[in-house]
Amino acid sequence: EIRFCDWSSDVCSSDLGSSVHNVVASGLFDTMGLFRKLNVAQEELVNKWIGFFGLTSETHKPLSLLAAGQQRSALLARALIKNPVLLVLDEPCQGLDDHQTQHFLRLIDEICSQSSVTLIFVSHYDNEIPRCITDKLELQQGKKITLVKEQIVTV
Repeated sequence: EIRFCDWSSDVCSSDLGSSVHNVVASGLFDTMGLFRKLNVAQEELVNKWIGFFGLTSETHKPLSLLAAGQQRSALLARALIKNPVLLVLDEPCQGLDDHQTQHFLRLIDEICSQSSVTLIFVSHYDNEIPRCITDKLELQQGKKITLVKEQIVTV
């Protein structure tokens, strides 16, 4: 399974009124909104991801009331809940302040170190690239200009 998250689009905007719990749980069914009752195993999985992202105290709050970084974490939990083999994050730090960006990047690094997910991370800014990224493809006007196949170190 492949999961794609485009934070700049309105793809997730219909989830803004839903609770954090329902947003994360809806990822199990690939729906915008939760329309099914969860079984015990599914409920445990949702709670595990909510806990991993430090959103336990926000579980029943509407997504729209959370800070941008927390919203991003909830949407990432939604994308990860089915353990995808490939995760594409398109400009995931857009709209986050420096503190939120650094926190989000640490979470991405932790996820990559603990799972076998392949990550494609799209960004216009080198300071937004997580440490777990090992290959970098630079494009200019849609054409490859460089390909770096080594550990990328960001400061």
